[in-house]
Amino acid sequence: MALGRPGEAIAEIERAQEIHPLSLFLSNLLGWLYYGSRYYDRAVRQHQKVLAIDPRFAFAHWCLGMDYSQKRKYRAAIEECRKARLLGGTRNVLSGLGYAHAMAGDKDGAQQILKELKALLRASYVPPYAFATIYAGLGEIDAAFEWLSRAYEVRDTGLIWVKWDPQFDNLRSDSRFQDLLNGLGLHASALSNCATA
Repeated sequence: MALGRPGEAIAEIERAQEIHPLSLFLSNLLGWLYYGSRYYDRAVRQHQKVLAIDPRFAFAHWCLGMDYSQKRKYRAAIEECRKARLLGGTRNVLSGLGYAHAMAGDKDGAQQILKELKALLRASYVPPYAFATIYAGLGEIDAAFEWLSRAYEVRDTGLIWVKWDPQFDNLRSDSRFQDLLNGLGLHASALSNCATA
């Protein structure tokens, strides 16, 4: 997926699911790959399927929130990210929540999440990628690139998603985005193998 080959990634996870059909992690990962491939309806169905089996799976709630953000169902996105947070979700959950607020036009809500992340940053590691997604959602392009640059400097593992993460679609036409992909050793080509939004 990180290399821009979503069809292969999905096929591999589908094969893994055949071997381990009861794995919620694999089922959720398949939904995540659908999300990254812009198959949002499939992603929603897959994450709902996981939550029907285990409604306390925080990662699935977060992923479903991300799906809803891309479908412009922001109230549902915020609700799912809040559930994930209550169930012990990570800083990525806060990032997803901030992004959903930003995309919903709730700048104050997004800024509040940024404030929480910055407070956490004083005491522990917070991935710079988390900040970049919220700034991208707010349309603060320079700030998003500043945080992506920090992510690159500290080798933030979230960068494995950057080539295909829909949260950065508004940055893709900027030459800085192509420079980032090149710096990561990823091909600078567009997501030609992914579905259109």
